[in-house]
Amino acid sequence: MFPQFFSYTSRIMIDKKLIETLAIEAAETHQLFVVDVNITPSNDIEILLDGKTPVVLSNCTAISKLIENQLDREKEDFALTVASAGIGYPLTMPQQFDKTIGKIVEILTTPDSRKIIAVLEEYSQENNTVTVKYISKEKPEGAKRKMDVEKIEILNIADDIRKIVETI
Repeated sequence: MFPQFFSYTSRIMIDKKLIETLAIEAAETHQLFVVDVNITPSNDIEILLDGKTPVVLSNCTAISKLIENQLDREKEDFALTVASAGIGYPLTMPQQFDKTIGKIVEILTTPDSRKIIAVLEEYSQENNTVTVKYISKEKPEGAKRKMDVEKIEILNIADDIRKIVETI
């Protein structure tokens, strides 16, 4: 019987701070901002972008090339994906909240898991809150059936909101 030998190649983990710095610099050249950077242990890099104007394919391609030119494939093997955070991706950055004012959002609250479809009326970075306006079906005292009631609610992003996304 022959002994078994196992070989493996050690993989150098790409520095997330370096990728974040490169992504921020590249995004700014296109008037965009970085929403998220994820790097898996197998060096799959995903960069999500957003901006005041829509993120288009040419933006993603150009930013991908700018970042890739700063990395050495001889030292580290990686896969790079640059994409738009887009509608349906959770709002997390102050710039995302600012650009979504006046638009319809879907909110999942904590701890009661209410789902609210509302217009984002205001965002306060200082207070970490959003003000939303929506229609709620409520039964006024003494009434026989529910009526539409306009509600305005101020929600703390950290305490009251599990998830908030822009909808169509």
